Amino acid sequence: VTLVGSNFMSVPAVQCRFGMDVMKTSQARLLSSSFIECAAPAKSDPSVVKVWVSLNDGSDFTEAGDEFIFVHPPYLSVMFPSSGPGSGAGKTITLHGTGFLAGANTQCRFGISRVVPALVESSTQAICVLPSNMRGTVLVSIANYGLIWSAESLPFAFFADVNIHLLMPSRGPISAGTTVTVT
Repeated sequence: VTLVGSNFMSVPAVQCRFGMDVMKTSQARLLSSSFIECAAPAKSDPSVVKVWVSLNDGSDFTEAGDEFIFVHPPYLSVMFPSSGPGSGAGKTITLHGTGFLAGANTQCRFGISRVVPALVESSTQAICVLPSNMRGTVLVSIANYGLIWSAESLPFAFFADVNIHLLMPSRGPISAGTTVTVT
């Protein structure tokens, strides 16, 4: 967690406190006079806590604390479809799981770095538009707040876009049964 403030002095004993959990100097570091980086403690349940900073080894903490929200990461269980065109072409996938949060900058990640916004329809369903110009099979994951990613990821196969050049024949009787060759 990066804390932004002012007058952070260069001292060897920076600490951060998340609620009642104090993160010692090995888990907090001064980046500049305006930035402190702290490792958040593990929590078993979602909660909201205040965060304070100490520059004197925990003897005094800042008076005002900002809120930090601990949330469970989303869980991804099923995705449909599991393949689509490499062009993307506005096609969508539907993800199912738990813990999808509307209004929480929810995103889908394709592979290592292609990230697109997710439309959260409910806490168990979200829709993402396929990114364009993708090839091969990549892993898809979902995140709340753009950084709390699901531990699970599912494979999605991008295939070359299909183009139809010719239908032979291009007409047939309404009674069905005509064999059509597509090239």
